[in-house]
Amino acid sequence: MTGNTLIKLLMSFAFIVQGVFIVQSNPLIPMGALTGKPTRAEIHAILAKYKAAGINQYLVYPRSGCELEYLSNEYLDTLATVCEEAEKLDFSAIWLYDEFNWPSGSCGKRVPLENPKFAMPFICAYKQDGKIKVEIRHNPDYTALMNPAAVDRFIELTHEQYYKRLKPYFGKLIKGIFTDEPEIGYWKDKAPDAIFCMGYYEGLEDDYRKLTGGDLFADIAAGLRGDPNYYPAVCAELLAKRFRTSYIDRLQAWCEKHGIVLTGHLMNENHPVSARKSNGNILKVLPGFGLPGMDEINTKNTISGAEWLTMGTVMYAIEKRGNKGGLGELFAIGPCDLTFTRLNQMLYLTAAFGVDHYVLGIAPVDSRGCAHKPNWYNSFASDQPQMAFLTNGQRRQNGLRNWQKRNALLRSQSVTAMAKSVYKIF
Repeated sequence: MTGNTLIKLLMSFAFIVQGVFIVQSNPLIPMGALTGKPTRAEIHAILAKYKAAGINQYLVYPRSGCELEYLSNEYLDTLATVCEEAEKLDFSAIWLYDEFNWPSGSCGKRVPLENPKFAMPFICAYKQDGKIKVEIRHNPDYTALMNPAAVDRFIELTHEQYYKRLKPYFGKLIKGIFTDEPEIGYWKDKAPDAIFCMGYYEGLEDDYRKLTGGDLFADIAAGLRGDPNYYPAVCAELLAKRFRTSYIDRLQAWCEKHGIVLTGHLMNENHPVSARKSNGNILKVLPGFGLPGMDEINTKNTISGAEWLTMGTVMYAIEKRGNKGGLGELFAIGPCDLTFTRLNQMLYLTAAFGVDHYVLGIAPVDSRGCAHKPNWYNSFASDQPQMAFLTNGQRRQNGLRNWQKRNALLRSQSVTAMAKSVYKIF
């Protein structure tokens, strides 16, 4: 089978289901990195260029290079300006982002800094004098996402502030909030001597004992003596259940109450061991999102290199939610010279797994954020050459008509059935 035939077949699977809350006329969503201090005129000019290119959705993304204090009045006023100008231009959707940079859950580290009890705990095993010691440590830079009180504080500092300032747009122009790579395994450099680390919540030892009759810390030490890759499998289910109920379900309930959808994605979807570290059982956690999402920012679209597990995981969550669509954060690590062909291939490939919202990473106001995050820069800024290409009215209308025909034809089909068809090709 030729490459062109494969791409044509993948195109036939694109845009399977309608998005949540909106019937999209264009499923592309620039990930608008809010750098500097953009003025109203600058914001209008940026959104107008996207509108001219047929793009009518925008995700506001606070990241390094932003010169507005995160969640300050000035920052929230700027978001209100984005909404006002988007409304004038008849945008169909504005999406919010619940963190400064990533991972989500700490409100720019504010949650754990203001209350040390909310710092993320984890189990650490290390060797000392020839013996294996097991203890609880903490990451003071990140939030205990399996602590309901800590998550409630995150919501209070973040979501409630958004709602207070932007209430008129919720459930209308504002369609959802994106939570980015929250995880229960974010210990980073806090355990340089560790031979084993695992997420922890208060009461985990008791829950483990009820299921197994064993002592968790003693079993970890004994397991590591026999196998350096030991992991107490029952803990993956316990941690996933607690992560889901304490973080994802809480955010989803808040979003439903306020007329919007929870979207975004989890950490380390592409590898089973890493996914277990970050999420417990990811298949139990991801379906909690109203609009489940995935992250594929390296644009691996070859048969041998594609992140099949990532796409299969989001497909599973999409089907658990009733085939109402999904989201993909794409392209951010480029490479920066991606061709239109390769961009389209990635859109079609993720569409075959039920994804129908495509976040274009990234779309900065300007490039100053790259001084802090040089490895995460593939520009979909409004002044890039591809925007002029997309602005061609006839070309855009032809593309949208083709998309609408495919959407109408394929909307009712099973995501799994279509994905299996793609697998047969390979």
